[in-house]
Amino acid sequence: MIPSISQHPNGRHDKTPRQSPTDVVLAGGSPAAEARSITGRPYLSWTQVSSYQQCPRAFAFGYVEHADPDFVPSSLLFGSAMHEAFAKVHEHDMEGLPVPSSEDLAGKVSNLLNSSLLPVRYSKGESAESLHALGQRMVDAFLAAPESKPEGQPVCIEDRASGISDPQIPPIEGKVDFVRLTRDGLVLRDYKTSRSRWNSDKAAHQRRWLIAAASACETQNGAAAERRYGGHHELSAQAEWIAPLV
Repeated sequence: MIPSISQHPNGRHDKTPRQSPTDVVLAGGSPAAEARSITGRPYLSWTQVSSYQQCPRAFAFGYVEHADPDFVPSSLLFGSAMHEAFAKVHEHDMEGLPVPSSEDLAGKVSNLLNSSLLPVRYSKGESAESLHALGQRMVDAFLAAPESKPEGQPVCIEDRASGISDPQIPPIEGKVDFVRLTRDGLVLRDYKTSRSRWNSDKAAHQRRWLIAAASACETQNGAAAERRYGGHHELSAQAEWIAPLV
């Protein structure tokens, strides 16, 4: 893949627009042009790819027809809130600030859980109260786990990685939750939330994006990225890939 992942000069994660592979391959009849004709963007996001793999009709509703949703699943709302909480911990580490307190992070999660403008659809046996309580337990578990204090120098948080894996398909873009630099190379981390423990098939499917992102960061020596995978709490998991540096 052709990489596009960056670090801000002052060490903070950079959210400013920058050139990516999609900026240079868009041409009439190209895969990027075809993607733009379908979704309005000259690339496919990893979320779009996963959506199509799970349900092509849902992909069409969301990305082709742009149908307005009637509700937001509680799982989506909860996952977004936890990502924000974890990112806040890594941001403080990157900026040399004290680790946020459990109360501050749980408050952030609760505010995000209350932020939906659409009705929230809860799973069976679930409620707003139980979801807020789960958020508190997740925050406490994360702060107590070594994953909240990883070795290495933080490079970027929720930054974009993109690349061309095959000239016959559109460029793929997506976000990497956390990247840090260690003696072994760049370590890419992706957080996922789940209602139950993953089986091997589920874990393999969810790791595909990190495989692609790690490939974008691999050096010209062709060294294969090293995989690290570990569970975290009963409703969350994290996978890491190491892209060696020369």
